[in-house]
Amino acid sequence: MTLRDLTDELRNAERSWARGGRRFLEQFSSAAQQTQVGLYVLVHENASEHAIYDRNGDGRLLIKPNAIGVKYGKFQNGFLSRRFTDHKHLHRRRPDGSEEVDVFASVLRYALVLDLSEIDLGPANAAEVFEPYWNAMLESVLARKGWLTIGQSWQSESRHVEPGVAWESVRNELDARAPSLAQRIRDAAAVLARTE
Repeated sequence: MTLRDLTDELRNAERSWARGGRRFLEQFSSAAQQTQVGLYVLVHENASEHAIYDRNGDGRLLIKPNAIGVKYGKFQNGFLSRRFTDHKHLHRRRPDGSEEVDVFASVLRYALVLDLSEIDLGPANAAEVFEPYWNAMLESVLARKGWLTIGQSWQSESRHVEPGVAWESVRNELDARAPSLAQRIRDAAAVLARTE
């Protein structure tokens, strides 16, 4: 179970996000390619006057204009495949109805992954088991700092950060807390694997 910062790999300007499938995956390190099941946290900075949306339903607001967004959760079919979906989904909407696409890599500032690919919990999926704890702990880190915007939907895995908070501060706080969180998940996984 490894904690990996994959920010540089995802932001690398030489990556072609137009490729799909194996051709897309082959551009990344073997460690990134092999990260199939796990938990993640992403920090985005939208330095534009236009908000960023996804393509679910009518398009959920993910990152407000000129703001920081944090997204966390699980992945079960490869971290890179999930981010490829983000690349296809994230877009800015302009007042004239046009869209700016292919914004994922350019707004990403931090991508931290806890690789659970080697955790065997029998029929249970490690990412599904530990996601509620991971999300709640990351949420509490941001809330204790007073960085979360009040009034947002708590059902979403995306959080809006209060204006004036630098993305570097968010990254540094999450980076400082992640190792102890990962260790608690490792310890719990070891207990659960013994009781299977």
